Amino acid sequence: MAFTKYARSMSTLAKAPAVTIQRRGNIGMNAAAHRVLGSPDAVELWFDDETRRIGITSCDLTAEHAYKMRPLGKSGSSWIITATTFTDYNRINTEVARRYQANMEDGMLVIDVSVPGTAIVSNAHRGRAATSPGNASGVYKGQGTLQ
Repeated sequence: MAFTKYARSMSTLAKAPAVTIQRRGNIGMNAAAHRVLGSPDAVELWFDDETRRIGITSCDLTAEHAYKMRPLGKSGSSWIITATTFTDYNRINTEVARRYQANMEDGMLVIDVSVPGTAIVSNAHRGRAATSPGNASGVYKGQGTLQ
């Protein structure tokens, strides 16, 4: 087996679109997800209650139901959407931050929250179990109770 030198730029070019549902209900996305949407200033959020999938589409910032995209930091490698009311209304589990693979379907970035996703644990929460109250259905009833 031969060694290949790792180049830092390899990781950022190879990243697939990913979306994170954060603990407080905000939605974060990596640069690849932002790029496949066309690098928008705003998005609209959609939800299919039957399949438990979130859809994200680009829109104009002046659209009636637009959610403004905010860059995190100066690098432009991550973007955030303030979506707490969206996640609460659609009963999306936010007790543990989770990262999901995102796919484009008919011009919509789609995230399947019916699957557990990858638990994201910050250094501040490393001592707590990342898999504790989360569940595979991703249904959140509110006030710390899972359905």
